[in-house]
Amino acid sequence: MASLSYFFRRAVSSLRRYASTSIMTVTVLAVVFGIFLSFLLLAGNVNNLASNWSQGVRIYAFIADNSHPDLPQQLTAHLRARSEITDVVYISAEAALARFQSEFPEETDILVSLQTNPFPASIEATVKGGSAGKEFLQQISGELEKFEGVEEVVYGKELFEKLAVLRSSLFWGQIIIGMAITIACLFLMYSTIRYSIMLRRTEVGILELVGATPDFIRKPFVIEGIIKGFFGALLAVFAVAIMFKLGASAIEDELFATFGVRGLQFFDITTVLLVLLSGAVIGGAGSLLAIVRHESKTVEQ
Repeated sequence: MASLSYFFRRAVSSLRRYASTSIMTVTVLAVVFGIFLSFLLLAGNVNNLASNWSQGVRIYAFIADNSHPDLPQQLTAHLRARSEITDVVYISAEAALARFQSEFPEETDILVSLQTNPFPASIEATVKGGSAGKEFLQQISGELEKFEGVEEVVYGKELFEKLAVLRSSLFWGQIIIGMAITIACLFLMYSTIRYSIMLRRTEVGILELVGATPDFIRKPFVIEGIIKGFFGALLAVFAVAIMFKLGASAIEDELFATFGVRGLQFFDITTVLLVLLSGAVIGGAGSLLAIVRHESKTVEQ
């Protein structure tokens, strides 16, 4: 424990001695980590909102005016027999008109000019959360369309498919950007620690001459990298948290107005700790690569 404390003090002393370089490195690391965290936050919230939206997916089967009187009961029975459906409601043409007038009172002038009720009767079915997959929606839609007298079945197909594509794109984007960010951070730490070694080459050379082990020389540099990586990640978390706090309310209101969903969330404590740990590990790994590379060049010479 005493030796670890000694190496830690040496690392902190180096950070203080070359404060401007250390601050610049931490700032650049924070920017790089911040880009990845912003993308990660976007992907996580898209997944959460898509899940929330899918829990309230409704299927509408519109019934023709000249259909058989028993068709609503047949459709209702068919849907209620499915375990994936949580609620089935018959909406008459009159009820559909009343709903429109209630939700869009400013548009009632259009209905007056029509002089007839343009809304057909329909069956509204709510899909259970977790069951609103593309395959199920296509299957149940096909089943309903086979009933004679059903004019059209609607479930927001285009929006659902766009969300599926977006979620898939964000998933692969996380992997690709995560790898790119990791390589960028490793290279940044490698470069800065190499620069630090050059500034302290006399000190390192003396340690090598007096017989200091490679492990003894490496540890302060690795700890220095760990500290820089940790604080770079910490600064990125704070910056992204501030931006999220400032913009979340307006974005959530817009999402609710457009899609009827809320629930933007910041990273939980476990994710934040993993990000900080990742920053420390990447910082230490980049530093270790730099010092090992320096040792290999020294041996070659």
